[in-house]
Amino acid sequence: MNRWRSRLSLPRSGQPMEVADAPIKFTSMSTAEARAYQSGQADANGQLPERHMSDGDGVPCRHCQRDVAAGEPYLILAYRPFPEPQPYAEVGPIFLHGEPCERYPSTDKTPPMFMKPGRRYLLKGYRSDDRIYYGTGEIVVPEEVAAAAARILARPTPPMSMCARRSTHCFQCRIDRRLTVLRWRSTCWCSGSYSLNNN
Repeated sequence: MNRWRSRLSLPRSGQPMEVADAPIKFTSMSTAEARAYQSGQADANGQLPERHMSDGDGVPCRHCQRDVAAGEPYLILAYRPFPEPQPYAEVGPIFLHGEPCERYPSTDKTPPMFMKPGRRYLLKGYRSDDRIYYGTGEIVVPEEVAAAAARILARPTPPMSMCARRSTHCFQCRIDRRLTVLRWRSTCWCSGSYSLNNN
């Protein structure tokens, strides 16, 4: 489990407080969104998702975080991992199983899908209004994703979210940090970035 210590200023006492054991959580696309696209709902561009058959090579589903196996149907669609359109709400292509699949469980461990050789991931912070939190962007190798996200989310004034994207601008997942004792939460969107010699 990823652990760190951060100092937070409490508004009433003004005294800093150390908080330990604040795990990060990797969270995939919601099942409600996945089922809507699998049922034929239009994507972020207002187009119907394209349906194809997988050859088993490099077709990662962003709901279950598994590759779509050869011979299985999959969807290509434009995805916006933000609630409303606005200048900073990026839209990018993703793959999704064509048939219902089980959502990858929220976890404090980096999903195995991220650990393929040669990949790079772009972590970007977003404020509570879903606009970019400048100065939070980092490009990291798979082994550094969890530590980098934890470090960024542990800032005295942390971003509310981060997004990780590939070089093809594909959303990977969201990363959250929760401090249950204080009933406070910050979020990080995690997008992955492949090196140029990867699919």
